[in-house]
Amino acid sequence: MTDNARRLMYDVYHREPFASDVSEGKNNPIYNAHSYHTKVPHKAVMRYILHYTDPGDVVFDGFCGTGITGVAAQLCGDRKAVLVDLSPAAADLTGWLTYFVRGMAEVFCRVAEEVQV
Repeated sequence: MTDNARRLMYDVYHREPFASDVSEGKNNPIYNAHSYHTKVPHKAVMRYILHYTDPGDVVFDGFCGTGITGVAAQLCGDRKAVLVDLSPAAADLTGWLTYFVRGMAEVFCRVAEEVQV
């Protein structure tokens, strides 16, 4: 049994309410990658993910729009995301944006490793 499964079976989940002002700028390459009517900066979503989840958790977004929650989950470290939307256009944007961010993260890690050598 994995640690996460054990935690879900035996531990009680508790988090204090997130009581902080969330104000993030919209001048970011990820935010500016496309336009969508309900888009939120990924850094704002990251604050909630880091507060309410642990590494290894799964984040679910049933109205994912263009996948910003998935991007935020990827950038928060060891978290997976399940993203769903009824709109085919939103689902397509979600796939491309999360793929792009995952690819860029891999490139940045390789560069960082080479710089440290």
